[in-house]
Amino acid sequence: MQAAFPKIVIPEQYLGHVPLLLGYLVMSFVFSVGAVYLTAAVAKTRPVQHAFALGIVQLAIGISFEVSYWDLLPVWYHLVFLLLLIPGNVLGGVVQAGRRPAQQLT
Repeated sequence: MQAAFPKIVIPEQYLGHVPLLLGYLVMSFVFSVGAVYLTAAVAKTRPVQHAFALGIVQLAIGISFEVSYWDLLPVWYHLVFLLLLIPGNVLGGVVQAGRRPAQQLT
């Protein structure tokens, strides 16, 4: 994003550009859904548990990222980012679960 918007995204400076932050949130949500979908797809057994484990990892990494950039982004962005991780993971898992026979889900 820095290369695409060099006058808006300046390293180590506060970023309050709402349209760009909303774009970041949408991208994050889409990538979260996709990551969980792929995790559940490649899991030979217990795809729901694998998807849940990835969700925990994403949340831990997300919290550490948000804490490290706390002063550079608005508080609402941090909260929305973290709150969207859970629905993104659930959606990715549900979509993949709908593609598998019921006996493979446990």
